[in-house]
Amino acid sequence: MFHIITALSIATAHAGKLAQGILDQPWGPRDGFDRPWAECAHKPEPAIEWSCTTALGSVPIRISYAWEFGHMYGAIIQAEDGYAKCGALMDVLEAAWGPSTPSSKYLREKLDERLWGDGDKATGETIARWKYNQFTGKCSVVVLYGPSNEAVIAAKKAAAAEAAAAL
Repeated sequence: MFHIITALSIATAHAGKLAQGILDQPWGPRDGFDRPWAECAHKPEPAIEWSCTTALGSVPIRISYAWEFGHMYGAIIQAEDGYAKCGALMDVLEAAWGPSTPSSKYLREKLDERLWGDGDKATGETIARWKYNQFTGKCSVVVLYGPSNEAVIAAKKAAAAEAAAAL
């Protein structure tokens, strides 16, 4: 899922601190990834090192951190409880990362699919993509740190090539 978003070519407003990390967790290589706080489940699904519950402002969220091959390269923030809670989460995200950009010129509403980007194209960007489902009342934002995402993709390709050579 994380690798799909890297194929996007987006021109978004620069978000400021999005490229620094998320919820006190810096992007990039690290020797290990300790539990961020007490309300976290370890390795609940592939590529997710920790999935934690907390709140952003008044909105209860679940944040899942992607960490593989020694790189923290992505996160998914999820909330539910409908339009009001997801609208409040969008307010928090835009206060932290700056204004988002609609993913299409036809999308004009606050909770329509939105994008953020931060960083330098030469050294790698951090991108985020927002989705809100009006039928389920759930919203999510997927964030990828480009340099580490590319490192994880390269490591997976190398592991696959090594496994293929062993056949």
